[in-house]
Amino acid sequence: MFVGGVSSRDESAAQKQISGTLHQMYEAEKRKDLNFVLSHLSDDFAEVGGDGKLYHRSDIEAGWSDVRLKDYKLSDCIFKLMTRDAAYLSCMMEVDATYKGQPFPQHFRVTTVWTQRKDAWLIRFEQGTIIPEQKQGQPGKAELAALRAEQGGEATHRRDNAVKSWLARWSQWVDATLARSLLLGVYEANFVRER
Repeated sequence: MFVGGVSSRDESAAQKQISGTLHQMYEAEKRKDLNFVLSHLSDDFAEVGGDGKLYHRSDIEAGWSDVRLKDYKLSDCIFKLMTRDAAYLSCMMEVDATYKGQPFPQHFRVTTVWTQRKDAWLIRFEQGTIIPEQKQGQPGKAELAALRAEQGGEATHRRDNAVKSWLARWSQWVDATLARSLLLGVYEANFVRER
């Protein structure tokens, strides 16, 4: 099957190559092999880190000795071959790592954008979004669901949905009213004053 000029066989092969390269890069980072990692980053590589700052190849090189990756685990990966030479891979990532001796956050959603140059896939862009840790004593999803059930359960859920629905309809009405007012104002400013 072809989608946008890309066959499912092409997508499968690219996914295998990119996933394999990404694992090799993390293993190289564990053994502190900067040259291997850099060889798989494009010259114009950019990364939005978990802190929201923008980093480039030179930043990776400058901070290399401050980072120590002990272990990592990728899961819940999503892959898409967008064209024959561009793809993205997004995975949940659990890490055991330090930066300047201080522990890294443990959970991320890491998304990489890859482009193919000759026969090699290179990371062109990466974004690491920190997933906040659940604090001690803070309820998780299961606890919140149980609490909601205790506090009225389905009736509360239906009421909340009804309020959300009403707010959405009200918001649409306000948007339409404002749009009509703006259009009427533009019409009056451009056509009524001329007469």
